[in-house]
Amino acid sequence: MSRGEPLALISRAVAEGARANLIYRDKPISPEDTGWRAFTGSETGAEMADPANTVLAPLSRLTEAAPDAAPYLSAPRGTALERDEAGRLVDVSDVGKARWEIDGRTRVGAS
Repeated sequence: MSRGEPLALISRAVAEGARANLIYRDKPISPEDTGWRAFTGSETGAEMADPANTVLAPLSRLTEAAPDAAPYLSAPRGTALERDEAGRLVDVSDVGKARWEIDGRTRVGAS
C-alpha cells in the first residue's frame, strides 16, 4: 500500500475473498481511512473483538468484494448498505435499525 491510498476496514473473511454483505461508513481512524467498513454478516462478536479479524485494506478491496458498492463510495458518513434476500445491495441508512441489528446478528453498524 502506498502512503495516502484510500483505505477501508474490512473483516478478514472479506479480505480473503468472501462477499461483503454489510457495508457502512463510519468515522475514519486515520488520514488514509475513508471510514468505509465491510463485513460478511456472519462474523460473531467474539471474532470482531479480536483485531486480527479485521484488516485496513485498500478501498479497492471492498469494491472487489462488493462491486455494487462502488456507486455509494461518495456517500456521507452514516450511510449503511445491506444485502436483501435477493442479494441486492440496499441503502438502509434511513431505515432506523438495519436488519442485522433487529434479528440479533452481530451488530457491525455505525454507532
